Amino acid sequence: MHLAPGPAAVGERLEQFARIVEASPTPTILIVGDTNTRVAEEAALADADLRGARPRHPTWDSKRNHFRRDGHAFTAHFTRWFASPGVKVTGVQIDREPVEVDGRAFHLSDHYSLRGSVTLAAPNAADAAMPPEGRPDHHRGPR
Repeated sequence: MHLAPGPAAVGERLEQFARIVEASPTPTILIVGDTNTRVAEEAALADADLRGARPRHPTWDSKRNHFRRDGHAFTAHFTRWFASPGVKVTGVQIDREPVEVDGRAFHLSDHYSLRGSVTLAAPNAADAAMPPEGRPDHHRGPR
């Protein structure tokens, strides 16, 4: 998943999050990928019951990762995960090291990847049978 880039795209990103949540057939959802979110956007997502711990290390580090040579060098946490209640994400690690092939080391992307474990809580059988818009915990996502 790749959301709108750039600091000026905050409204567009929150709209994209809302569309993802609205499209989910269940209230339990995990959104992972190049969200391009900024720290200031975390509160709006938390208000919509989407939370995710900021990774220990930046997932964008153009000071260290020279996949792209254009632009200025900075670090950020653009590759993220955000989960609704009922989703537990643990053991998240960031793959920051370049891969080596035929004696050459390089990064596969300008973003570092994440990996970890996901556990889903057992759904309430009555809620699972109900259409999303009828569930008491169904929300429309951040706005």
